[in-house]
Amino acid sequence: MGACGSTSAETQDVMAAERQVRRSLEAAKADDAKKIKLLILGAGESGKSTLFKQMKVLYGAPFTPEEAEYMRDVINENILETMQELLSNVTNFLDVDVANKEWKEQALAATADEGLQGEFGGVIKGLWHDDAVQQMWDLRSRLQIVESVQYFFERLDDITVDDYLPTTQDILHARVRTHGIVTEKYAIQGKTFEMYDVGGQRNERRKWVNCFDNVTAVLFVVAISEYDQKMYEDETTNRMVDAIDLFDEVCVNRAFDKSSLILFLNKRDLFEQKIKKFSIKDQAAFRDYAGKPHSYEDGCAYFLRKFITLNRDPERQIYSHVTCATDTSNFKAVFLSCRDTILRNMVKESGFL
Repeated sequence: MGACGSTSAETQDVMAAERQVRRSLEAAKADDAKKIKLLILGAGESGKSTLFKQMKVLYGAPFTPEEAEYMRDVINENILETMQELLSNVTNFLDVDVANKEWKEQALAATADEGLQGEFGGVIKGLWHDDAVQQMWDLRSRLQIVESVQYFFERLDDITVDDYLPTTQDILHARVRTHGIVTEKYAIQGKTFEMYDVGGQRNERRKWVNCFDNVTAVLFVVAISEYDQKMYEDETTNRMVDAIDLFDEVCVNRAFDKSSLILFLNKRDLFEQKIKKFSIKDQAAFRDYAGKPHSYEDGCAYFLRKFITLNRDPERQIYSHVTCATDTSNFKAVFLSCRDTILRNMVKESGFL
């Protein structure tokens, strides 16, 4: 009798443990049903991390003073590195040099640790307005230049004061290269959105596969303004060509068969400025461009077709948006549209539509 009683108790313990496991699995499944995994992909400098920061602006905690101080150092570095790239190439491309050689030598010898707040900031301001530097800026596509840094050059009066701390807009414009995988979670209308930002440089792309499981939607970001620029890692390859090839790989990847694909043609503000001066057809890779040489609308339509036609699945729709990721109101409207698209597709996948 004792043995039977012991066995019965053990059986009950096992059954209780199994029930607990089932409850845990059901709870995990319920949590997964509420979780939306968004994977942000794209080439380096396309604006992926800016989208990631915009989610924090809209749905996360405000940037802390410590974060702002860190970003001040990043902004100083963005400005100084860009100015040094321009200055070191002036005599390689032009028949003239900057007017103030002393300022040039000072800027080329400087390090970002010195900061721009104070007297040295005046040197950078003076150099930015130099005719030779402005001519080099017009030739920036032939250099490795982050074009959005123009925003900071135009704000040097504010940035160079001693007590400068970046605004939210400043932080959104700052360029920090993503290494590895960065994640954040946001609770939005009863759903948990998990955002994954991964580095876009070639040496970072091998890490992407670590994020491919259970992706609800891929947000693929393209810098439409970079149609005349070469890659940072490979100065023989056009950046837009690389982005097109990369999107093709995403389209055929079986891991994303059930994922929504959302295409962002980003940096529309820079594209609109650039196409007024530089025609798409001037690029060897895009000789088939048949639109007006300096038409923003024709240019957008041309590149959109380049990407959309890579979709070989007649059952799949690729959703597209032309964006300026540093514009919070624009991004909010686009994200709300994306959210509705994602939720509709989730319902469709579940069989209720």
